[in-house]
Amino acid sequence: MPTVHERIQVTRDPRVEAILATGAQRFPGRRPGRILVDLAGERADQLTRQAGYPLDTIPVFHCPAQTLTREMVAQALNDDE
Repeated sequence: MPTVHERIQVTRDPRVEAILATGAQRFPGRRPGRILVDLAGERADQLTRQAGYPLDTIPVFHCPAQTLTREMVAQALNDDE
């Protein structure tokens, strides 16, 4: 179906399948994409309600040219020191 919104693709690997199985129990009858969006929305709401953890403080890393490594994340998190 045409849409003006950007589409996001998720590969159904074992982790995604496990998340979908859990979500199907919570949201019976919903399609996989809707399950993922609803679960993500619930988690985002939880993060914004936690004291000291507003969404604008969640680090976002853009690395289109190479794979993001644990070392790169650690370095980015330590840049404030």
